[in-house]
Amino acid sequence: MDTTNTDNKKKSKKSKSNITKKDADLGTLAKNVANSWQNRKEISLIWKSSADFFQEANNYTEALSSKKNTKKDRPKITSDLKTCNKAIDAGIVKIKKYIDADANNAKDAQATYAKFGIIRSNKSFQLPIDRDSRQQALKLILPALTELSYGNKEKGKAYFTPLIAEYNTLIDQASETDKLVSGMVGNKNVQKENVTKVLNALIHAIKANYPDTHKSEIKAWGFQKDKY
Repeated sequence: MDTTNTDNKKKSKKSKSNITKKDADLGTLAKNVANSWQNRKEISLIWKSSADFFQEANNYTEALSSKKNTKKDRPKITSDLKTCNKAIDAGIVKIKKYIDADANNAKDAQATYAKFGIIRSNKSFQLPIDRDSRQQALKLILPALTELSYGNKEKGKAYFTPLIAEYNTLIDQASETDKLVSGMVGNKNVQKENVTKVLNALIHAIKANYPDTHKSEIKAWGFQKDKY
């Protein structure tokens, strides 16, 4: 059996790049190289100074940290929203029972559901699942409770007033967090591109200045690909 092709494929396995694509590892790499460049003035780029890159490397790692800190609160908000939605849905089930008990027939009951923002979905009647639509539907509940004299019932105003307020607060928090993270991701990606551009340029400069020993020089500068 000819194993030549198999052997060649193994030998031609792509080697690991000197520049990692992982955000955290790239941050560490950039800071290490920036520190080295402060002490290795024999290497220069006409379009980027070592001082500027040192600041950019630090800014990039700070951007990663800020993004991480902002995202850490999102799972709690998501969990609280899930709990709040369950409580709201449980209250709606009870409201439907109030309506069914008072209605003359199913058609009348369904017409009254609409006063509470309840819609037909998946062969059942419930509040919209979509956040924006649900938020609009929630605005109808308290007035409808008053109109139909359900305000003092178990699942009346005392039950829904704090739930609706909590839901709106959580939605605002989720939207603000998502907006901040989105902005940070965009900023981080621009910084990542700029940092990577400088690192690539430095590698080429090191190779040009140290044609015989560039491998050890590159490693000495902090490009230690075995660590990422």
